[in-house]
Amino acid sequence: MGIEHNKVNHEIFNVRFCKAIDVVSVADELVKAYGSSSKITITENYGFSDIRDNYDGLAKMKSQLGFEKKISFGAGINMFVEWVNSQ
Repeated sequence: MGIEHNKVNHEIFNVRFCKAIDVVSVADELVKAYGSSSKITITENYGFSDIRDNYDGLAKMKSQLGFEKKISFGAGINMFVEWVNSQ
């Protein structure tokens, strides 16, 4: 979409879901999407460069490109898993 708009050449867009989602929820969605019986374990051993909190939205993309999300987080995870399985 952005490649079609010259006015945003050389702009940087943080493309992500519009609300914060913790890592455990992402892992749970992946386990469910893969039909896995894996158990999620939180060690709380964080590394120096680990990102603990990172939240942004699609406001810049909406204001400059008119972009609005069309699928839910869960649907996006399922699409990702389908793509991975097809590789």
